[in-house]
Amino acid sequence: MDRTFAIAASVAVILAIVGGFWALGTPWRQRQLTLDQQRIQDLMGIASILHDQSVQADQDYVLPLSLDKSTRRTDPVTDKLYEYRRLSPFTYELCAEFATNSRQNPPAQKAGKSWQHPQGRHCFALNAKETLPSPF
Repeated sequence: MDRTFAIAASVAVILAIVGGFWALGTPWRQRQLTLDQQRIQDLMGIASILHDQSVQADQDYVLPLSLDKSTRRTDPVTDKLYEYRRLSPFTYELCAEFATNSRQNPPAQKAGKSWQHPQGRHCFALNAKETLPSPF
């Protein structure tokens, strides 16, 4: 009886651990998801600054050719600056290298499509005169 209980308890513990990894992913996967969320927050911070500058400026405002020190942000892993490219006086791209595909991340799937991204390098086209898309 004791041996049967010990085997059943061991199997239950193993199934719980496997189930936890299956439902939540490995700790490494969770770290990758957290880093991608940080990247989105960083890009949103840059976009917010540019949007605020365009709203507060006069009619002659155009986006800068490059970001100044107060606007720049760096990737949490590589410490490289996120890419910024002005496309027109009011439109621009922000690019980052993502570790995961947001469509395979249940919390990110609930977010708006505006900040969805594939794994790898991805650019978001934004307009400084428009309200920022929400990530939620």
